[in-house]
Amino acid sequence: MNQADSSIARLEASLDAKIERYFDTLDTDPDVLKQLLADKRSENTRRAYERDVNDFLQTMTGMPAVPDNVLEFLHLEERQAVSVVLKYKAKLIDKGLKEATVNRWLAAVKSLVEMGRKLGACHYTLGDIKGEKVTSYRDTTGVDRPTFERILQQCDRTTLTGKRDYALLRLLWGNALRRNEISQLNIRDFDPAGKTLPIFGKGRGTQAETIDLGSATVQA
Repeated sequence: MNQADSSIARLEASLDAKIERYFDTLDTDPDVLKQLLADKRSENTRRAYERDVNDFLQTMTGMPAVPDNVLEFLHLEERQAVSVVLKYKAKLIDKGLKEATVNRWLAAVKSLVEMGRKLGACHYTLGDIKGEKVTSYRDTTGVDRPTFERILQQCDRTTLTGKRDYALLRLLWGNALRRNEISQLNIRDFDPAGKTLPIFGKGRGTQAETIDLGSATVQA
């Protein structure tokens, strides 16, 4: 066999090789909860999902979430799974939990099922299970400018604490930032000349969003 024939033979052998040579595709019993948690970037989100799924399994099976009872739930037929989750929802309501809390715990169970479907551990969804209706606040506009100005006047800017509070209030008011976004700020990232500040927060992952600051905020 000459060199050209040998190269062609090696190429054909590579094309004919099963994908299992390089990728483990035969995991018939995946740890679905572990994969669900690994898919969440935020540590707080991972803890919340783990807590909520554990509550579901503990309530319905008497045991916290382990691979065996997670898979047992995911291997149910759709009508059985829907029945189990509806019973769980009824138990949450009987506890007197608020609508938003019930919805959050149901969302964790739905996410578990969705991850199980992606991994081939189940073939159903929980789309027929509806969350509780949450009444929106009628007015979320916050305080008006005169009220905010009076709040600013409470900051004693002859002290470091007062200066800090004044700057934080200016940031919150002028840029509609969340508390979590404020808590992650670093003075080293502040660009007074460019009047900008990078913001990290919910929904942005590790990416920063640069915001423009008003003159009063920059001065503060």
